[in-house]
Amino acid sequence: MYTGKLVFAQAIDHLPLHTLRRCIRRYNGNRHVKRFICQDQYRCMAFEPTRGLVLQSCKSRLHDRLQATLLRGRLHATSAGDLFVSNHTVYAMSFGKIYQCYLDKAERKGRTKEDVDQIICWLTGYDQAGLRSQIEQKNDLEAFFAQAPAIHPNSSLVKGVVCGIRVEDVNDPLMRKIRILDKLIDDLAKGKAMNKILR
Repeated sequence: MYTGKLVFAQAIDHLPLHTLRRCIRRYNGNRHVKRFICQDQYRCMAFEPTRGLVLQSCKSRLHDRLQATLLRGRLHATSAGDLFVSNHTVYAMSFGKIYQCYLDKAERKGRTKEDVDQIICWLTGYDQAGLRSQIEQKNDLEAFFAQAPAIHPNSSLVKGVVCGIRVEDVNDPLMRKIRILDKLIDDLAKGKAMNKILR
């Protein structure tokens, strides 16, 4: 079995994202695009699972960035979120990294760290010390939710679409908790009042 670098993996070595963005701007590559921009297509080709060798060659450079992008909702679920990332991969993501993505998303929209912490603590039952401990221990999402003191009973009332996925249609219990948290942070970033976010 061939174990060297495939052509696409070699191309990635010579085409970092800043160079790709410059090419897209120069040739107006997104002029007819509504949602699935050139940069997202590039990421999907890089991480399409049926090309395991490509993924193995590329993941050290871009994999963490793609995971964060998926949870921020920048890629449409039908193009990447569900098809290209397995549940196991999502569960293994560091909660600390996801937490930072949540902060970035909220702060870009004028919300605060306190707002993000309040939402996470409401959903999971953690207090501030417990939340900080989870981040410092670098626990993954699976451990974060497994050790949560108590999932809020009203979390079942959270409905709607986030990253192209309808929360109430998610069957896997852990993935549903993750998507509920995504939806709550998404509502925060959209400017909803906290009393409407926390049912």
